[in-house]
Amino acid sequence: GKNAHHMMQVTGLNTVKRFQVEFELTAEQATLAAERLAARRRDDTANAPIRMMRRDAPPVIDGKLDDWDTATAATIGPQDVTPKAGVMLAYHDKHVYLAYDVVKSGGYLNTGTDPLRLFLGGDAVDLQFAADPAARKDRKEPIIGDTRLLIAKHDGKSVAVVYRAQVPGAKNPVDFRSPTRAVLFDEVEVLADARIAITNTDTGYRVEAAIPVRKLV
Repeated sequence: GKNAHHMMQVTGLNTVKRFQVEFELTAEQATLAAERLAARRRDDTANAPIRMMRRDAPPVIDGKLDDWDTATAATIGPQDVTPKAGVMLAYHDKHVYLAYDVVKSGGYLNTGTDPLRLFLGGDAVDLQFAADPAARKDRKEPIIGDTRLLIAKHDGKSVAVVYRAQVPGAKNPVDFRSPTRAVLFDEVEVLADARIAITNTDTGYRVEAAIPVRKLV
């Protein structure tokens, strides 16, 4: 029923006694415990939310990131080692803005020749999101609204590519294959009206982009 009353009885408290025991913690066990704790912290970091902030004015797309509030950045990767990246998202008017501060050995490098497969050629950043708030979080297959935005360089020019998993009535799906599996996207589009800046830094590289909202939904 809707309402319930429970009565419980705890017995045996009069037999509780203090005791002492000795155990030996080996160096191997201590190392294993530290590794498991570090792995849990990495998992917590990987699952940390990335919040999209509303801006009163759009940022300048120059790759400097000096007009971003870095306190809102989420860290991808371990805090104390490389590679890792600080990620910030924002929106203003009809655009979504992305900023990545990537920490790695060396600057930006991507040798990919196919603009649709730049994720195979080296450095790239992406944003993977679900547009359906009612979608099951434990789903195994993509649904309508599941989208990936990848930003990289092709032939020396910065490009943004949108991968839409399911689009009703799609006529030109793109098949991505490897020796072990195949993934099909109903639509893959190189965005002509994205504004992007990719700049090298002393500790890696930065990416800043403005993407029209209409291209992401």
